[in-house]
Amino acid sequence: MGHYGTGFTINAKMRKSFLSFEPPSDRLCELRLQGKFRNITLISTCAPTEDRPDTIKDEFYDQLS
Repeated sequence: MGHYGTGFTINAKMRKSFLSFEPPSDRLCELRLQGKFRNITLISTCAPTEDRPDTIKDEFYDQLS
């Protein structure tokens, strides 16, 4: 779990399909699950609020891309 509260809670059934978990930053994390026909990627984010400096917001959106 990241500093800003990004993360996932999965149940036992989802755990069987677990492929990977990557937290590229404190504000982003990615969970990969094996699907029946395709793999599934879930992304959890905590975007900076409007009052944060533009540099922080730009960095976040660059990482999200």
